[in-house]
Amino acid sequence: MVSGLLVLLDDIAKILDDVATMTKVAVKKSEATLRVCVFCEGDMCFEAGIPREV
Repeated sequence: MVSGLLVLLDDIAKILDDVATMTKVAVKKSEATLRVCVFCEGDMCFEAGIPREV
């Protein structure tokens, strides 16, 4: 009974670790796009060295 609970908790920890890893990868991939959205507003884009193409 106890070993089954420990296996379940281990599986949950592995899933949460996978989610954290995928989140880090997704943030890195979308970082440039988010910078463009923050610094650009319509046709006016502030000089921040960021390309306007998305």
